[in-house]
Formats: sequence, structure tokens, C-alpha cells
Amino acid sequence: MTKNYHFYALLLVFTLYLSGFSLVRLGEFPIGEAVNDIEVYKNYVLTTHNDSGLQVIDISTCLIPVRIGSYDSPQLSEYFSGIAVSGSNSFTASKLGTVQMLSLLSPEAPSLVNEVALSDSAHHIAIEDSIAVVALGSKGMQILSFALPSQPKVIGSYFAKPDSTHYNSTIEVALRKQHAFIAFRDSGIHIVDISDPANPQFVSHFRFNQSVPIYAIAVTDSFMYVAAQEWTLSIINIADPKAPAFYGFYSMPGGVKDTAVDVALFGKYAAVLFPTQGIHVVDVSTPSQPLFKDSYPEGSSVGNNFQKMALSEQYAFLYNHGKEQVEIIDLAPIISIKTLTHNTLNNSPMRVLNSVVTHHTPVLMEFDVTSKPLQDAQLSVSLYSVQGTLLHTLFTGSTKTIATQLSWSGEGGEGQRLPAGFYYISLVIDGRITATYRTMILR
Repeated sequence: MTKNYHFYALLLVFTLYLSGFSLVRLGEFPIGEAVNDIEVYKNYVLTTHNDSGLQVIDISTCLIPVRIGSYDSPQLSEYFSGIAVSGSNSFTASKLGTVQMLSLLSPEAPSLVNEVALSDSAHHIAIEDSIAVVALGSKGMQILSFALPSQPKVIGSYFAKPDSTHYNSTIEVALRKQHAFIAFRDSGIHIVDISDPANPQFVSHFRFNQSVPIYAIAVTDSFMYVAAQEWTLSIINIADPKAPAFYGFYSMPGGVKDTAVDVALFGKYAAVLFPTQGIHVVDVSTPSQPLFKDSYPEGSSVGNNFQKMALSEQYAFLYNHGKEQVEIIDLAPIISIKTLTHNTLNNSPMRVLNSVVTHHTPVLMEFDVTSKPLQDAQLSVSLYSVQGTLLHTLFTGSTKTIATQLSWSGEGGEGQRLPAGFYYISLVIDGRITATYRTMILR
């Protein structure tokens, strides 16, 4: 009876954890200079900077992220601003008025594929398939085609009429269903039909009743999510692009005031970033009534100044300008229990067949020893705490000596029984961590 009591008590705690009360910071990576934008490509985080161009951070394990590569334009102080990723290429917008297409096939050494000259400084970029839209200075946007990477070109332009009563600087652009959305700092959002990219047409203009500075936008088929000052997260119905209408609004619990500086979407949730309050996860499955789900950190923290954010399938990457670092947050408790039993990394030669340790069931790992990464390689499998402390080396040796399966029953490095909770198992091949899995002990 006692064992059953403990089991159901732990199961209740586990359920509450997955219900959204425990966002965990897995690690951080010092940057040392301002980040203008941040994006995720496979197992890498890409950051853009004024002086050092593009930086590549390996996040195969979020516990120990490592900078592995960079690209700096031959021109001094290229001032890379926005970044977007499509396929195996990144597209970096420059404040000097260019877009550079870089190959990421070798993340350790991104290489220039081609470059396109624009008519003004570029602030942000969005891309779908081979079409990119770029936010330009105080003008509007230009539309680029990368259908032929050897001959990229500007194929269309949309310039907003000057607004004498508001500062007309473009902030962000987004693409959705042959429409472009251009956010201006103080003068609202223009919706533009780009079904004919050579001849973009104004569709409508959404503006708050007051002059509210806008910082970021994210778009779905029917709704636009706007991060703004004072209004925090506003939800706009764009089912009819000709008549965008205010639909819902999220403000922080307890009447806390902070400016929303970024927004991103995953599943039925919106991630909203605040300078001092960090990331708030909001359930927007009912857009007219967005609900707070969880946040990191809990309350404001001295020295925080979060500015930019990017999401992968399981993690949030927050640029904290105040501490000059990128902080890595685990979203698994928010998403679903499935993220605990499936690897979210790419082409891993190790699979976790069962990720929960109970009284009777160990964690099981299976290895494809015929896969290319494991051929004639030295490897190790290690266990870490959620704080990143090495607890146990489960295996170390060559692929010739490892079995096709490995098990772990919840013990530490000295054979001691570890307490219930979450842990991470990392696979290291030839000295480099290539995959990290989340697991748990449930007793």
C-alpha cells in the first residue's frame, strides 16, 4: 500500500509538472556582444551581430552548448540584423542594405552562396520556399526570389506612404498564404497581397487606437499575434485580410507591467518575451481568451534584459542582453509527455525505447552500430542532472565493444539509488556530444 501511495503521489506530481508549472533552464551560453536576431537550424542556434556577423552554437546537448563556427562578411562591420532559415541555407539581412545567402551544410564554416543588394537598410527577413520579404528602413519591404541561388534578385517592392504623425520605421515582416505583414514601430501593420510578387498590392492597415510601439509579430492562417508596449500580446483576427479586427488580449497575472518584445508560436501556445519577466507561455487555443500557462523565470530578476527569442521543437532560446548570454529553456513540460520518449534531434544513432525508470522497468537505449556516425568511433553515454552535473558514465569505449542495447535502472556513478525526478542522457561520439535525451525516475 505504501509503495502504491508513493507511486500515485509521484504520478500526480509528474502530471502537475506536465501541466505547466516547471519550466527549467537547462543551460546558458555567453555571447559577449549584442544579438540582433536569433534562429534555430537543426541542432544549432544562429545569432546575428553588428561586428561579428553570424555565430553558430552547437546545441546537441543543451546542457553544454558550444560555439563551433561563424561567418563574417568581407566588408567590415556588415551589421547583420535579421535572419531566416530555409532548407540548408540561412538568409541574413544587413543594415548596410544587402541579404546574404549562406550555406549551412558545414555549420562549422558557413559559406557565402550569393548576395542581393537592396534599396535601403534591412531590418528583418522572412522566407517561404524561394520567396523572401525584407523589412526596409522607413520605407516598407522588398520581395526577393532565390529560385535560382546562383541568380537571386529583387522582384518586387512595396513602399508605404510617409506618415507625418508617426515614426514609420519597419520592425518585422511575416509571410502567410500569399500575404506579407509589415510591422511599423509606431504606425501599425500593413497587410499586402504578394500573390503577384512583382506587383504587391496594399490590402489593409491595422493600427491600435493609440500610438503603441510594436516590437514583433507572428501569424497563423486566421490570427496575428502582436507583441507591443503596454498592450503586451494582442490577438488580431485576420480571417478576412481586408478587415483585420482586434480579437483578444493577454496581460500578465497580478497586474505586472512590462513591454512584450518578441512572440513565437508552438502548437496551441504562444511564447511571449518580456525584458524583465522573461518568457510567458500562453494558451491561445481560444484566441479571444488567452490563458497564462507558465513562465521563466518566476518573477523579475535583477540584471535581466531579455530581447530576442527562438523556438525549436522542444526548447526556447532566450537572448538576455542584461547578462550577455543565451539561456536555454526546456518546453517539454508544456508540450506533452511524448517529448520525453522521443528524440527531437536529427539522425541520431541512439534511440531511447523507454525513458521512464520505475521499480520494475529500466531506461532502454538502442544503438545502430552500422550507422555512419558510429563506425569505428569512440563513444560514451553519460547521465546528467537537470543542473548539468555529470552523475554517471553508463558506457565508454568503442563501437566494437558496445552492445546494441544499454539499460539504466536509476543508479548513480557509485551505484547509489538516485531520487525521483528528471535527468538527461547524452551520447558522445569521438569527443563531441551528438544527442541528448530527457528521462525520468518514477518510483
